[in-house]
Parts: sequence; structure tokens; C-alpha cells
Amino acid sequence: MTNGQRNIKIWGFILAILIVAGVAFSPVSGDAPFYLSVARDISNHLVPYRDINLGYTPLMMYFNSVIWSVFGQPPYFVFVIFQYLVILLSAFLLYKISIQSGLEKNKSVFLGILFSICILSSDGSYINLEVYSILFVLLSYWMLPGKKYIAAGFLLGLTFFCKQYGILNFIPFLLLIFYGSDNKIKAVFQFCLGGMIPLIFFLSYYCAIEKVAFETLLFQLTGQGYGEKSIEASKSIIGFLNGAKVLLLMLVPLVLMRFNPLKNKVQLILTIGLATALLPVFVQHFQHYFLNAFPYAALLIAMNWKDKEWNWPAVHISLLLVSAFLALRIVNYTEKKKTQDQVAATLRETYPNGSVIYLKGQTNYLYVLNNYKNPVLKQAGYDYAYKTDSDFLKKYTVLTYDKIPNEIPERILTVNNTKIYEY
Repeated sequence: MTNGQRNIKIWGFILAILIVAGVAFSPVSGDAPFYLSVARDISNHLVPYRDINLGYTPLMMYFNSVIWSVFGQPPYFVFVIFQYLVILLSAFLLYKISIQSGLEKNKSVFLGILFSICILSSDGSYINLEVYSILFVLLSYWMLPGKKYIAAGFLLGLTFFCKQYGILNFIPFLLLIFYGSDNKIKAVFQFCLGGMIPLIFFLSYYCAIEKVAFETLLFQLTGQGYGEKSIEASKSIIGFLNGAKVLLLMLVPLVLMRFNPLKNKVQLILTIGLATALLPVFVQHFQHYFLNAFPYAALLIAMNWKDKEWNWPAVHISLLLVSAFLALRIVNYTEKKKTQDQVAATLRETYPNGSVIYLKGQTNYLYVLNNYKNPVLKQAGYDYAYKTDSDFLKKYTVLTYDKIPNEIPERILTVNNTKIYEY
């Protein structure tokens, strides 16, 4: 057995353990109730932007709505498994691209394992939108060597419909096509044409078929108010380094290979892509925002590993640290998951599954575990910052972990030292 094969077996085994533990112990993560609740509403034939106030593009929600349709009220781990399958599919695509670019098989397999562990450790174990965007970035890149520019544009256009930041991917891809094609104008035209297809379909469906006003789409998709709040809360060097830590460790092999972005045009453009993909982190330092840069980092590693060798001890240390971050998170999951399950079970005794309740703040995971229905989908959707005034509290039942200032709760439920206030 070669060292390369041994490394694949060791780290493949560690990846398998981390995946199994993540599926078994994952609590409902912070953003999951937002995305999965919209997915459930879609499965119930509600229309985003018309029936649901939604500040995101909806592709991921449509994918997950299929799970709701098939399973009825699926346990949360089913959604986690689905997300992990998307991550593994992205890793397989990276493997295929690496082989296609001339990287030997064992190195390509190991890179796929490294890529998977790093994604999971950088909030990929949480339900998020960036994981889906990564998949379509790699699918689009896979189309380029065959000069399938319309397909590449179409697939990259879908990254915008995973999350609006996906549009940033067009900057490096347009450069790749312009500098890598003989017939530049034709190639760029075909790529842009492909990229327009998802947008044309999106506008045709919502504006023409579902009768959603274009102004309404624009208003909701610009995330009114959310961005301003995020910017105010995000200016911290420590927060930035915490968010970037997995990406920085992922880049260790590249740095140790004495990576030179000016070596050729492709490497320079992928470096530009990496930098461009990081622009959203200046809005918020969430770890999953850094995921946007992971495909570019992985592609650069694949390009440079073809004719250079790694400092394996440094790579192992980096991967150990990345795996340790994820393992510690999973350990912390267990108590949080236990509390969520106990709270959900206790509340079902008072508010059965499917009850109409507004969940404020961190109680929103009950939309998923107890299938509670949001009474203000059109007005607020699942907005994290929606204000509940006195008139609102008179109309609707509200559950929250936090006291609402100047309001008296109807009751206070306590589950294992966790207080839930009902208004």
C-alpha cells in the first residue's frame, strides 16, 4: 500500500465518522428553520414572493420541498443527509475535474476528501445555501474544457438562484472564457445566453404565471433592512479570523507549494475568483460565507499539485485542526439537540403539530420539529428581525425564549431550565 492510498483510507474513515456523527447529533441549525419552512410551504402549494415574504432566491427551497412532499413531516436528519449528499456530489465533481486536468487519481481522491471535511467544518454541517452554490460552480467549471458555454452559463446562473451572492461567480468565469477561447465574442455570448435562461424562466414564472409584481420581487430579494443590520454587527478582526480559519487551513497546501498566482492566466483568474467570492464576508463574518471561495481554492490546489509535492506533515496537522473544529461542534450538538427535542415534545402537549403559532427568535426550530404554521407569511415570512408589537400579540400566539419588553406573558413553560414565554 502506498502512502497516498494509506492517507486516503485514514482520512476517508475520519470523514465517514464525522458524517455519521453529524447526521446522528445535529440539532436544527440557526438558518435551517427559515429555508426548510419555506420548502414545506412550497410543498403545500404556496408561492414564494406572492404567498411568502422571502428575501432569498428559492432554488434550494424547491429542492428540499421534494423531501417534504415525499416524507410528509420528515425527521430533521433527512434534510441533513440530503445536504451531505450535495457536499459529497461536489467532492466527486472536484475529483472528476482534477482527473480531467491531469492530476493523478490518488491525489484527486484525497483532494475530494480534504474538500469535504473542510466544507463540513466551515458551517457545511449546518443547513445553508452556499453548499448548493458550490455544486453549481463546479458543474459549470466542468463544462468549460468541452466548450459547452451555454450549459456552463446556465449552471452558473443557478448559483444566483441558490443565493444572490452567486452572481459574483460570473466575474472569474467570464474572464476564463474570454482568455481561454479562440472565438472570444461567440463564447462570451453563448455563456451569457446560458446564464440568462434561469433568469428568464424565473421572471416568466413568477411575474407572468404567478402574477407577482416585478417591484415586489425586487423589494423582497434586496433583503430590505437585513443587510443594514448585518453590517452594523460585523466589524471585527477576531470575528473575521474565526470565520476564515477553515479556509486558511485549507490553503496551507497551496502556500507550501509556493503558489504563484501569476504563473498563468487560469491561476490568476481563479485567484481573482477566490478574492471576489470573499466579498460577502465584509458584510458578515459567518463561516458559511467563506464557503463561496472553497471551489476556487480547491481548483488552485489541483492545478498546483500536478507537478509539485505536498509537505504531508503540515497537511495532516491542518486537516487534524479542521476535523477537531468539526468534532468539537458535534460534541456541542448533542446537548443542544437533546434540549430542542425535549422542548418540542413538551410543547406538543399544549400546541399539537401543525398549530398556528408565530415563533420569535431562537424558538423558530419548532417550525421544523413540530410543523408549526407561521400566521404572517405574507407580512413577515420568516424574517429574523420582525417586530411583534402589542397589536400583533393580541392577534397571534407567540412563543419566544426572550421576554418581550413591556409585555406580560400569558404563561411561562420551563423545560430542563429552558424558559419559553407565551404571549
